[in-house]
Amino acid sequence: MLQLQKNDPRPLYVQLVAALREEIAAGGYPDGALPDERTLAANLGLSRVTVRRAIADLTGDGMIERIRGRGTFVRGRAATAISGKARQPALREIAVIAGLDRLEIRSALYYQNILDGIQAAAPAEASISIRSCVHRPDAFAAGIAPGTGVIVLGILDQRVLATCAGLGVPTVLVDSAQPDGATLDQVVQDNRDSSCAAVTALIELGHRRIAHLTYGPTPAATHRREGWERALAANGLAADPSLVHLVACNATAAYARMRAILAAPSAPTAVYCATDEMALGAIAAVRDHGGQVPRELSVIGFGDVGHFVMPPLSTVRVPMGRLGETAVALLRERAADPSLPARLVALPSELIMRGTCDVPRPVVR
Repeated sequence: MLQLQKNDPRPLYVQLVAALREEIAAGGYPDGALPDERTLAANLGLSRVTVRRAIADLTGDGMIERIRGRGTFVRGRAATAISGKARQPALREIAVIAGLDRLEIRSALYYQNILDGIQAAAPAEASISIRSCVHRPDAFAAGIAPGTGVIVLGILDQRVLATCAGLGVPTVLVDSAQPDGATLDQVVQDNRDSSCAAVTALIELGHRRIAHLTYGPTPAATHRREGWERALAANGLAADPSLVHLVACNATAAYARMRAILAAPSAPTAVYCATDEMALGAIAAVRDHGGQVPRELSVIGFGDVGHFVMPPLSTVRVPMGRLGETAVALLRERAADPSLPARLVALPSELIMRGTCDVPRPVVR
């Protein structure tokens, strides 16, 4: 039951905000509906202006939502409360299913910001576990029960995806493929438009031979190549297949391929890399070939995780923290109302031009 302390020096509306947060976190509103302003004001001996200000603060923070003519509800619970459906179990655990091996530090670093976003947005009462499906793909789903929400992070293996689709709990895909024959809630990053913007920026600098260093086949890699092709076509340039180089998704493979590319008679003047790690390999290859970036080669990556490289790496910035936060929001809404249609949320990415791009210069051999 809500109570305010008479000797608390904080303003009354601040006390009410804190009390409502605690009550919501403790499951004090099992049907999702909060008392109306008049009832709260009467029960606590407050003015309706004070109550209204506290409600406005919680609404702005995304903890509650107000539905005109219906009332005030815990965020994501309005549909359940209004329809009178049975209460779904609260999220007690968020299980992150990932293909991360603790030895694969590069992958772990790429997804760290997504995990940070998940942690920041998770309900206070929910624990978070990370379950690897690398070494024991038959055991990662053990112990997942009602009250658990699942976030599938970076998975393409259809066997793992099929297991996730059959768990029977709220499940959201992040940077993952859809299971065959299933439609799960999904959060994705923009790949096509941002890739098109990156290659267009190189064209506007004067580049005409723009290589694409990529990996695959994955949906993300395919969409980034489509962005490369779209930019070329929009500017009247042919998408020369010989400029597309498919390599393993790491800096070592990108380095080796770029050394070979630079030794060819007709080397490109720019390269768009499908990941920042590949871009770092390309930059190292230019250096060891006796050249400089961007003098001999302009480079753009994808991900904005190539920190501390010199010159600073031009890249497509991915809102990885927001990917995690959005995934948790979808989980909570799905837990509140399993009848919701499947949602696909696409978050925009941002082109960041830094020091690895410049106008093309004649190559002196």
